[in-house]
Amino acid sequence: MAGPGVAALLATLGGAVTALVADAASYVVSAGCLLRMRTRDRVAPDPGRESMLAAARTGLRFTARDPYLRVLASYGAMSNLALTSYQAILVVFLVREVGLGSGMVGLVLYEFGAGACALLMPLTSAGWGAAWLVAGDPGVAAGVVAGNVINCSFRQRYCPPALLGRATASMRVLNYGTMPLAAVLGGALATTIGLRATMWAGTAGVLLAATVLLVGPVKTRRDLPEHERVPETV
Repeated sequence: MAGPGVAALLATLGGAVTALVADAASYVVSAGCLLRMRTRDRVAPDPGRESMLAAARTGLRFTARDPYLRVLASYGAMSNLALTSYQAILVVFLVREVGLGSGMVGLVLYEFGAGACALLMPLTSAGWGAAWLVAGDPGVAAGVVAGNVINCSFRQRYCPPALLGRATASMRVLNYGTMPLAAVLGGALATTIGLRATMWAGTAGVLLAATVLLVGPVKTRRDLPEHERVPETV
C-alpha cells in the first residue's frame, strides 16, 4: 500500500529517476534477504520423478478436463486480460487525459490499496473528478483479493495432493500468460481509439469476464466441493 505514495513523494522531491533508482535498490535488498535464508530440502530426491515437461503436461491435462478448474482458470485469464489492458495505460491516462501531476498520480494510486466498481474509473476528470478513480479501483481490488482467496483455498482442498502443484502452476500460467498480451492490446487500443475509450473497454471487460462463471457447474452450486476429486486418467 505504501509503495505508490512513497514513489510519488520521491518523484516530487528528487525527480522520476530518483524514484526509479530507489525502486531498483529495493529489489537488491529483497534478493539479499532471500540469499540469507538458510534451509535444506527435507524431501529425499525421487529417482523416478517425472520431468518438468511431463509434469506440466499432466497439470494442464488435469486442469483442462476438470469442470471447476477449467472454468476458474478461464475466468482468471479473462479477468487479467481486461485488468491489464487498462492498467497498462492508467498513468498515461491520468497525466495526459486527466491532467494530474506526478504527486497526485501517486496519491491516487496509493488509494487503490485500500480496497465491481470498475466502470467508475473512466469517469475520472481533473480536480475532484479524480475521486471517481479513488472510488472505483478499491472495489475492483477488493473483488480480486476475495476471488484469489476463494480460488486458492478451493484448489488446495479440491485437488489431489500429488496434482496440487501441477494444477496450481498450470492455472497461474493461464492466468498470468494473458497479461503481456493485454498490455500490448491496451497500448494499441489507446493509440487507435484514445485513452478514455480504452479505459471504458478495459473496465467493461472486467465485468464481462464474470460471465465465464455461468458456464459449467459453478453456476448451479451454492458452495464449491470440499473434497478431493480423484482424476479419471492423468
